[in-house]
Amino acid sequence: MPVLDCAIFNKRSLPSHKSLISTIDEWGLLSKHRTAGETLQAFPPCMKRLIRHYFKSHSRLAQFMRFATVGVKVSLIDAGLLYLLHFSFGFNLYLSRFVSLGAAIGAGYLLNRYFTFGGDQRGCFYRQMAGHFGVHLTGGLINYGVFSLVVTIGHRMGLEGFALTLLPLFGLVTGGVIGLLFNFMCSKRFVFQTRVRDAEASS
Repeated sequence: MPVLDCAIFNKRSLPSHKSLISTIDEWGLLSKHRTAGETLQAFPPCMKRLIRHYFKSHSRLAQFMRFATVGVKVSLIDAGLLYLLHFSFGFNLYLSRFVSLGAAIGAGYLLNRYFTFGGDQRGCFYRQMAGHFGVHLTGGLINYGVFSLVVTIGHRMGLEGFALTLLPLFGLVTGGVIGLLFNFMCSKRFVFQTRVRDAEASS
């Protein structure tokens, strides 16, 4: 049985605890009294630009990244509420899914309105909410349709073994990506119309 040579873990080859603390402290991340702006200033310039671009930019890429982030949060809300209602409170599984999906889409609407596309909206709050629900329900049908199509094609191709096991996952990912792109494009084009974007378009 081979013996591990512990010499590679010599203290001289590793940075000391104090040096690590001092390096982190140079970034200003250990102060408990720093504001969010002061903490941001402590990061390297390239990282600060990326963070600002992610949170403040109205570019299509930045909005898509925020939209995808909201999608992850909404999925967690959906799954967490489903399990809470069904397993903790004993509600019917299908009723729990209906409630969790509605709550998740509602949370997604608020996050997309005020975080993804910005709060300076020129549309009516409730009309935008109806449009958001309509777009995401349509996106869900597209997602399910692509999933069903991929699974059907895979079965007709005669997939077996491990490939057959991965087929539902491949269909889920493919449908999810296409549904996400559809939801983002329609939400940006038809639901969330900001004054900033309209001003940029007219200039």
